[in-house]
Amino acid sequence: MKRILCLLLFSIVSMNCTSQEKEVNFKNLQERGGVFYEVNSDKGFTGIAKSYYGNGQLEVEDSYVDGVLHGMTKGYYESGIVKAEAVYKEGKLEGILKEYSQEGKIISETSYKNGKIEGVKKSYSAKGHLVTEADYKDGVLHGQIKGYYENGQLSGEASYENGLENGIVKGYYEDGQVQVEANYESGVLDGVVKEYDKNGQLKKEANYEHGLLHGLTKEYDDMGKLIIETEYKYGELKG
Repeated sequence: MKRILCLLLFSIVSMNCTSQEKEVNFKNLQERGGVFYEVNSDKGFTGIAKSYYGNGQLEVEDSYVDGVLHGMTKGYYESGIVKAEAVYKEGKLEGILKEYSQEGKIISETSYKNGKIEGVKKSYSAKGHLVTEADYKDGVLHGQIKGYYENGQLSGEASYENGLENGIVKGYYEDGQVQVEANYESGVLDGVVKEYDKNGQLKKEANYEHGLLHGLTKEYDDMGKLIIETEYKYGELKG
């Protein structure tokens, strides 16, 4: 029985020792060919590396496996408040990167896959209100991007394809009334751009082709009466 108890005690102690990750100061690591090693070691570092502010406050803690970032990483403000947190997988960001203000409020959330932005990226105001949200694919804007006022009302929306604006773009007043609408093709204006006042009255309309003014441009007064009309041909004023 005594022998069994000793074996159990040894097993528990061994488990506790092996489960504790090695911790080092980041200053004691050196990078060689994209892999981090402890000084005078030929084996990629596995454990947690920490760096500190001048006052001794923890600044960054990173998890490494075989010399590359793998696992949770956190950054801190000098006050000790978390600044950012993310997860790495074999040296590349994977999952949600979260960034915080010095008051501890979330200011952005970005989804990553295999080191590239993939999915939705969101940003927030100092008060915690959603400011923008955008769709990404393979690291570039692809899908919808939307902006919001502090009251939650949509301030603008656009469609992107492979990093370029493509389709209808709209901007709104804070009450939801359309302020401007336009069409983009492969990142350049193409079609009619319309601007409205806060009452919904058309103020101006201009025609574009391949990013250049082309055709009639009209401006209206507050009563909707046409006051200016000009014509362009591929960016050059006619007449």
